[in-house]
Amino acid sequence: MSKPVEKVLLVDDEPRLLAGLRRNLGMHYHILTAEGGAAALQTIAENDDIAVIIADMQMPEMTGVDLLKQVKETAPQIRRMMLTGNSDQETAVAAVNDGAVLRFMRKPCEAETLKDAIEYALEDFRFSTVEVDDAAVQPAAIARDSFLSMMNHEVRTPLNHIIGLAQLIEIPTGQENESSRNFLSTLQDSAGQLLDTLARMLEYSRISSQENTPPATQFDMVELMADEVDRAKMAGEPMEITMAFDSLRRTLTMVGQEAEIRLAVREVLNNAVKYNKTGGHVGVTLRSVKGKVGIKISDTGVGIPEDQLNRVTGAFTQADEGHTRAHDGIGLGLSLASMIADTNGGAFSIASTPEKGTTVVLSFSNPIQDQVSSDVA
Repeated sequence: MSKPVEKVLLVDDEPRLLAGLRRNLGMHYHILTAEGGAAALQTIAENDDIAVIIADMQMPEMTGVDLLKQVKETAPQIRRMMLTGNSDQETAVAAVNDGAVLRFMRKPCEAETLKDAIEYALEDFRFSTVEVDDAAVQPAAIARDSFLSMMNHEVRTPLNHIIGLAQLIEIPTGQENESSRNFLSTLQDSAGQLLDTLARMLEYSRISSQENTPPATQFDMVELMADEVDRAKMAGEPMEITMAFDSLRRTLTMVGQEAEIRLAVREVLNNAVKYNKTGGHVGVTLRSVKGKVGIKISDTGVGIPEDQLNRVTGAFTQADEGHTRAHDGIGLGLSLASMIADTNGGAFSIASTPEKGTTVVLSFSNPIQDQVSSDVA
């Protein structure tokens, strides 16, 4: 069964901008473009598999708000986002109220920022369009799915509005105030953290229920690891944490749940940085043997007492539980990683020494390597 196409529609009245975005994003997504609102509506009418639309605000004949309002009415399943160079707060409010946009992005917008926003919108699209067969699902499962759907809408939507509006607020020239800038930064960071927490909780529930699992895809495991290590390096910069990635192979083709495996790696790397010491180190090693892909992530952090090792992979638990715990979080990281390894035909193991560090080993099965090994034999 092939993975369903999820198209991303970019709308702007500047052909050069559209061409640039297509070049930057085309290798990751099926990109459609439209030069204006009328062309966008025609494209939507001709394609019933568009998942995300990103519209510029200032366009002749039809503004981005007017376009997204019509899209909301005619194709409500499409996730709506806006690119704008206009900092007018009334514009933002109109987009929230009329277009029900998921996220605002200011021009010029970096490709990675736009890619992250598209990934989020696609996740929201998949969650919103999943079908549930009531006759085949137990009442408890139906109640759980209804609760998660409510959480997704009632919590995620206002958080997106908070983030979007905060990004559009500008302090007039000559009235800069350090406290005001700090308040805005804290507002955006806090809302972003809540949004991330919600997304992880929803993913944990989906994986634990073993329902709505998308088809496996083919991807390069070395590239995935390099991306996640680079991301973790940036997170570790304030603590001067060094990080090394070692792989004997330049490429490693794998078939599996790419998004889940990426999430597992990210969660372990996040922990390796979060619970490390200033000036600490994280070592990451990737190996591939006999149909198994192994990842070892070792840090020089605070470590975990032996009597706590069995409980840190439980959901919503940390080794430093209690009101005086040193680190924020809901304790999902290692639990998610362990569950993902198990559901992808692999395993999870952890070893730790207090004040010396922690080593986590993730393994995943790789059907491609199984086939290669069989052919060689």
